[in-house]
Amino acid sequence: RKKDQKVLALRLMRALYFQPNIPEVETQKRLGEIVQEKNLKLASPGVLELIRATSVKTGNMELAEQAANEMIKTFTETDYALESRLFLAEEAIKKQDYKTAMKHLNLIREVFATQYEAAIALSLLGKIYLEEKKYKLADDCFKNILGVKEWKGKIWPEALYGRAEAAKGLNKYDEACAFYERIYVLYSNYKDWTVKAYLGRAEALSKLRQYQKAAETLEEMLSKPEFATLPEAEEAQKQLETLKKRL
Repeated sequence: RKKDQKVLALRLMRALYFQPNIPEVETQKRLGEIVQEKNLKLASPGVLELIRATSVKTGNMELAEQAANEMIKTFTETDYALESRLFLAEEAIKKQDYKTAMKHLNLIREVFATQYEAAIALSLLGKIYLEEKKYKLADDCFKNILGVKEWKGKIWPEALYGRAEAAKGLNKYDEACAFYERIYVLYSNYKDWTVKAYLGRAEALSKLRQYQKAAETLEEMLSKPEFATLPEAEEAQKQLETLKKRL
């Protein structure tokens, strides 16, 4: 500080913040000195990330976005900028600013194509296209996720669900049924996507006027005790009662 080395001073302050066995009062004091708008242009990647993450925790989303924007401005298209771009995209989606969100997401999928964040970007892009009723573009995004074996995990049932929703939007209810069914047959350990898939398939079968199969799908879902406490179970029961009136 005496030598006016502000950048180095901030980096050392961040290191001191993580010093172990420091009283909470002192830790918060150090954090308060770091997390300030005036420090953004002097901050290293680590300091910027600390400012962003802390601002999110305290609800100061304006400062969080400023820190993320400074990160991608100063450390453009580096690994440092990846998480900031994803954060800015998600915040833009919340505001329905899809143009800004898509700018960040497309950069992620192109520049960081082999990283898992590219899969998240594709999923978010797919959801935007579903919202805009651009079902073919949405399906392409989710299909690309399923084409990378290294991404296999929770994002695969999510991608299958996206493909099902895109098919449903295109009135391809047979295709939608197949995608929904793959989720609860192959990925039943992901309960959140499994219950959505049961409900989605029942709806698609109803569109095909296959009411008996739709009812059987819902009955199968409701027979599983692990779903009993989920809000989707109540919805499934309502749909089943409606279907039975048609049989």
